[in-house]
Order: sequence, then structure tokens, then C-alpha cells
Amino acid sequence: MRMCYDNAMLASRIRQANIFQRAALAALVAAASPAAIHPSTTQAVDPAALRSGIEMAGHYLIRVCDSNGRFEYLRHPDPFVRVKPSYNILRHAGTMYALADYHRWSGNDAALAAIERASGFMRSRCVRSVEGAQGAMAVWSGPGIDGDGGVPRAKLGGSGLGLVGLASLESIKPGSVPLEEMRALGRFILFLQREDGYFVKGFTPSEGGKDEDWQSLFYPGEAALGLCMLSDLDGDARWRDAALRAIKHLAITRKGEVAPPADHWALIATARLLAGGDKGTGPGDRALLLAHARQICLGILQDKDPTDDHPVARGSWSLDGRTTPTAIRLEGLLSVLDLVSEGDAPLREAMLASVEQGVAFLLRSQIRSGPLAGGIPKSPLQDGPSRDASAAEVRIDYVQHALSAFLGYARRVGVTPKS
Repeated sequence: MRMCYDNAMLASRIRQANIFQRAALAALVAAASPAAIHPSTTQAVDPAALRSGIEMAGHYLIRVCDSNGRFEYLRHPDPFVRVKPSYNILRHAGTMYALADYHRWSGNDAALAAIERASGFMRSRCVRSVEGAQGAMAVWSGPGIDGDGGVPRAKLGGSGLGLVGLASLESIKPGSVPLEEMRALGRFILFLQREDGYFVKGFTPSEGGKDEDWQSLFYPGEAALGLCMLSDLDGDARWRDAALRAIKHLAITRKGEVAPPADHWALIATARLLAGGDKGTGPGDRALLLAHARQICLGILQDKDPTDDHPVARGSWSLDGRTTPTAIRLEGLLSVLDLVSEGDAPLREAMLASVEQGVAFLLRSQIRSGPLAGGIPKSPLQDGPSRDASAAEVRIDYVQHALSAFLGYARRVGVTPKS
């Protein structure tokens, strides 16, 4: 299923590629039709259950954000299980993003207060200048900074999601974050970008500076989203132009891949770039981004384990029932669903069916009572001789991604905080 993105004859080439994509999709759509799916997976998610799931997940994240703005990163329902101390500032920033979305949906003042505390923690502990990059600041990780192991390092994803988190706070409470500080993060991201849109994935002073020898799937999409949000705040087109180059680079380098990675951050950034219609995105670039987003969505739909008959894992993307691989795919699908399925009813039907089943799975997996109420475990499959000892763990990113998926679906089906 090779896709060509040459600007010349782009539209006709994409249409030709879609013929093959539709063939590959036909069996999937047939399997997803109402006649073929178990009845319990075709009914709409109960609005009350969805509303409750959102509130519980939001309240969980608020509860685990301490007075200093640091999240309790990992918890286990068994008090006798020793939890290994660790932290991850990228997931800290991603949790700010989800909490900001929850605040927009709910108006919960406690959520805003938690985001402000989390912002204070990140800015005071992790946001520092970068030697050799004039006017740039980065979100740093390492011992004595955020508690992460290893040497001090400024990761592209840390600054990308850090910018996402700070811009999220600034968008709901203007004046919370100095604009120049966010611009300094933007300058660091551009410092790591080549002219063709490719990103170096980090900066490690003790290892000579720019990290050229390792890759991370999600960092470019995270950085692109942060740049888009910064551009929306200060009106500077250079941030958006850099984000567009980043996503175009991904699209061009992935062309022809039958099984592209489930890059949900790239999908979310793409939706942001295309939100203004043709403004700032020419027809060729728009077609390129849409084709790339469609390619990822088809890959997500086709790379789904047969879980429909599983009593617990039904609706998840993997037979082991891990919640986050399902949640991130739902985030990506929901962000671009209308864009990529325009004029394609079979694709739209398949995407909606998978989203609905996935949301139902996450709601069933959510912890409903006790100290971890509202949390999302690594997997609800916690019994049996081959169970994963860590399956019951609740990490902030497990909850963050599920909450973002819940909110995306709630807006789609019109579920509001009030009944």
C-alpha cells in the first residue's frame, strides 16, 4: 500500500492509493458492522457512566498533585507492594494538558489550582537555559532536577510537552506564564530542528551537546503541538511554520509504510494545524497532512487484536488489556476523525465503532472505589498464573491519556458536566 506525496498530481495519486486502502479496510468494516459485532459493543456508551468516569479521573489527578505541584507518579492498590521511586517530567506536563482540558469541560476550580501548582513545580525545578542556544530555555530532566535517573538532559519531548502544558494553563488563565519564557522553550525546539523539519531528539551537555544517535516516536508530534499552541498565543507564524515542517517531514518519511506507528501526538498536532481550514496551509500541504493522518488511522484500525469476545479486554487494542495503548489510539482517532473520514462513510463507521468500544473498555477498567478511585490501572487483567505483577499499578499517564480520550469522546457525543 504505497502512498505518493509528490505535489505534482498529488490529488490523483492519493485517490489511487485510497483504492488499495479501501480494499484493506473492507474486511475491517465488515467485521465492525452492527451485524457482526457483539451487541454490547455497538450500543452507545452510557452518558452517565462517561460523565462519572471523567469526573473521577479528573479528581484523581487533582488529588495526587501535592502542595508543591509534584504528582504522585505511581501508586499501587496493595499497600504491601513497594513502589520504586521514579518521576517523568514529560508525563507531568502531559497531565497538565489533560487537566486543562478537564477544567475547560467542567469548570472545576480545583483542577485549575492543580495545574498552577504543577506549572510552578516544572518552571522552578526544570526550566533552565541552554548553553550554546541563544535566548533558549528547555525543560530538563535528571538527578536533582525532577528525580529522573541518568545525566542532566534536555529532551525534545520534555520541552514540547512542557510548552503544551504551560500554554494550556495560559490559555485558560491569561497572565499565568510569562510569554517570553514560552518563547524561550520554542527557541530551544527550533534549535533542535533541521530545515527539512527533522528534529534532533535532545541535548546532553555531558555527551557533547545535541543527541544525534537516538530516536523517540512521539517527540516530534509533541514538539509540533507545543509550537502550534505557542503560535496561537503570540501570533508569531514562525512557530506554526516549524510545526508544519515537522509534520510534513513525518508524512514524507513514512510514505509507503503499510503499518505506520500509532503516532497520536502527530495526529493531534495535525488537527491543530488544519483547524483553520486553508489558512496558513496550502492545498498541497493540506493534502499531504490528511493523507498521513489517514495512513496512521488505517494502521491503528488494522493493528487491533481480536478482543471482541474477551470478557475483560473487549474493546482494547491488545489481548493483554493494557489501557494506555488503547487510550492514546482513541485520542488520535478522535482528534482527526472528521478530517480523515470526510466523504468516506465506511472509514467513519469503522473509526466510530473502534472508538466507542475502546471508551467502554477504559470505563470498565477504571477503579471505582477506595484510595485509588478514578485511577486507571496498567491493565484490568490482574488474575491468572501468568499475570503481570505491575498490572494493578496506576501511573499518572495512564489516567491522563484515558481522561483525554474520555473528554474527546464526550465532546463528540455531547456529554456535558450536567445531566
